[in-house]
Amino acid sequence: MKNPRFTDEAIGALRQPDIDKINCKDCLLRAKDRLDGKIKGATLSVCEVYEIKPHGILWQNDDCPYYIDDKDDD
Repeated sequence: MKNPRFTDEAIGALRQPDIDKINCKDCLLRAKDRLDGKIKGATLSVCEVYEIKPHGILWQNDDCPYYIDDKDDD
């Protein structure tokens, strides 16, 4: 008999910010990727500026006052 506590339906999927929408995806200050890129640093709740990113930046794609485009030459 299977224990229902361990079925896929009983365990909710972990939610992550959408890497295609989050402004951090190309920020110079984003956290480093983990597990050979399987976990994108931009989707983590930390970065070089924030120990805990504000909810709006992480989940609502708000602009960040510290954003630096990693492609800028300056």
